[in-house]
Amino acid sequence: WQQIFRLQMSIDNPPSGKQLHELTAMKRIVIIDEDITKLEPLAKFIQIESLYLERVNITDLKNIATLKELKNLTIKETPLRNIDPIAGLNQLETLNLDYSAVDDLRALEDLDQLQRLSIAGTSIKNLKGLDELYNLQFLNISSTLVRNLKWLSDLNNLEVLTCYNTRIWNSRINKFKKNNPDCIVRHY
Repeated sequence: WQQIFRLQMSIDNPPSGKQLHELTAMKRIVIIDEDITKLEPLAKFIQIESLYLERVNITDLKNIATLKELKNLTIKETPLRNIDPIAGLNQLETLNLDYSAVDDLRALEDLDQLQRLSIAGTSIKNLKGLDELYNLQFLNISSTLVRNLKWLSDLNNLEVLTCYNTRIWNSRINKFKKNNPDCIVRHY
């Protein structure tokens, strides 16, 4: 984790008190291609608004609940399956779980500030848990096992639905388009 923090900002070895304070006051952290499995060291970073994790071995999100100011969260290309700890992130506006092992979205059901969600390449089979995300404007479900859009029927603010390479029949896409004429549907 020390090396990861050094990539975020220039710090001495050992870091000064001022540097530690500046580090924990960071608003954005990006971690790519690092061998981390847990987020415990981030528990002190209570001001983080944006966390980007890509190609990390993260499997446990239990410490993410302390990041109450988090608005943007990306956890891409990871073995992460359980997203239950995300349920407490009430300020979350953007969530990207592309190409992770996630297979259940019910933990998201109370994230009423969520505007953008991308779950492309996951093992998701249904969209249960999204039906009351009334602020959702963008949804990408490409390359998933989703067959039905019924959980999206009341999402009147949805502007863009991207659903390439899914198991959704054309008739269901056409029905969704008819019932949601203001939503751009990208599908083949």
